[in-house]
Amino acid sequence: MGLPRKRYHYDHVSVIAAFGPLNERREADAHGFSDKTTENFKIDFSKVDDDQCTIDLEDLDLDVPAPWPPSKIIGETVFNARLGPPGSKRGYTAITGLPSWGIVWYLNDLLLPEITLERGIIPSTSQTLQKVDLDRSQMKNV
Repeated sequence: MGLPRKRYHYDHVSVIAAFGPLNERREADAHGFSDKTTENFKIDFSKVDDDQCTIDLEDLDLDVPAPWPPSKIIGETVFNARLGPPGSKRGYTAITGLPSWGIVWYLNDLLLPEITLERGIIPSTSQTLQKVDLDRSQMKNV
């Protein structure tokens, strides 16, 4: 004999959920374009044996693309810093294992480069910081 099921006496309920890695506070980080819904989904918890889900978790693509190979800056003394797109699933998130905030720093037009500096040489930055227009269509196709 099983435990009695709690019956809900109200109609459809809005549900908010996020898929993805957890941050250090054990909260779901949802910063990608495809890891959240764009519509208002409601669930009727009073129904029993209702199998009308439109998305099956078993059908989700769990393959993670390999990150881009690391870029390196060696022998440079002047660095140009600018903000740009995070590089989709192969960029910032794949390289660091952390979700991006939607923009990331580029040094000398390279995303997250490894920098080798020579002892005694003081690096400098260019006079202006550039901000790239973040067009969402560019970010999806990166």
